[in-house]
Formats: sequence, structure tokens, C-alpha cells
Amino acid sequence: MGGFNLQELMSKAKSQYDSLQKKMQETVVEASSGGGTVTAKMDGRKQLLSLRIDPEAVKSGDVEMLQTWFSPPSTKPRAKSMERCNPR
Repeated sequence: MGGFNLQELMSKAKSQYDSLQKKMQETVVEASSGGGTVTAKMDGRKQLLSLRIDPEAVKSGDVEMLQTWFSPPSTKPRAKSMERCNPR
């Protein structure tokens, strides 16, 4: 009968998990909107790494417009990171 080594299986699973965690941490994606007015960077763990808002956009005082520009760059990196970390 073939041997089943649970400890070896668990070791392989942990190794794969650690490798995936490292890949997710190293994966950085970026998205912007408003012609680059708002830019967000996120890692594969879906952690927001940076958010840049062009100072000229703030000077206009149009908060509503700035808010509409914020949504796409805050969600696009999440989708990109999922895509990169979960290839099919």
C-alpha cells in the first residue's frame, strides 16, 4: 500500500502558501483616472500603497468632480492584483 505522509503534504502546502503570500506582496498595480489626476497603487494583498492627487485638482475646489475621479483608481488596482495573483 502506498504511504501517505501527512507531514510532507502539510510542508508542501505551507511552502505554496508562503510563495503565494510573497508573490502577492511583491505584485504592485496602478490605476488612474481624470487623465492622471488621481492615481492609486495597490499590492496583491489589496493594500493601498499610495494615493496621489494632482494639486491642481484640489485648487479648483470641485470636490464632486474629485470624488468621481477617486472611485476608478481605488477599484481598478484591486481587480488587476486579483488577476495577476490568480492566473487561470
